[in-house]
Amino acid sequence: MGFVPGRCPSEPCKTCDIASVARAAAGPGATDCGWSRKDKERERLVRCALEQAAGTGRFVAIESLQGIDSFIIEAFARGADGELLRFWYDSDGSGANCPCSAFIRRHRCTSVLTTEREEPDALRCDTDPTPGDLVCSEKSPSR
Repeated sequence: MGFVPGRCPSEPCKTCDIASVARAAAGPGATDCGWSRKDKERERLVRCALEQAAGTGRFVAIESLQGIDSFIIEAFARGADGELLRFWYDSDGSGANCPCSAFIRRHRCTSVLTTEREEPDALRCDTDPTPGDLVCSEKSPSR
């Protein structure tokens, strides 16, 4: 059953876990810069991620962000191939406050990892303008 305005699908769904996806992309033994869920944790995460990104090693950094109507998580990872990736999790991609509407998209960074000028504690990288690769969708049947 697809999304019908005013109704949410009731089928069981799988769970999209951005931490597992990002850590798998970084690979075993990668430096884990952590997961900042609060502003006071973000400075350490940003410092670690920028130090790791300036080198050549594998790493992962995850930060929770404030969404407008959903829970947003952003992760950055670099694996053995040296490619910097950005993962984007949105807990409610439908915007209708339905369960089973989360998704994760993967973007290849086209620039180095930096911070936002207006928000020096927010990591960023430039990506191509496409929506990115769909890595997980909770709308897919559960397994």
